[in-house]
Amino acid sequence: MKHVNENLVKRVHEKILRFGKRLNNRHYFLGGLYAHKSGDGFVVTVSDAYNLVKLNFGSRLQCEFVSNEKEYMFLRKVKKLDRQY
Repeated sequence: MKHVNENLVKRVHEKILRFGKRLNNRHYFLGGLYAHKSGDGFVVTVSDAYNLVKLNFGSRLQCEFVSNEKEYMFLRKVKKLDRQY
């Protein structure tokens, strides 16, 4: 999506892994966002969007948004978490 700043989301992903609650070996939670570690990249999802809003970073950026409203909610949470930590 054109509204997504890849560097911002990568930075937030690192903050979730550093300051977030560890749910298991690969999943972390902080500020309404889940972070998932994978072998070649990572995934950041919004918890109350039932994992329908997510960014996959591997070889390239892949965005999946169900609606503009969900995209706005995701970006709002990412920016808020980035300011807080």
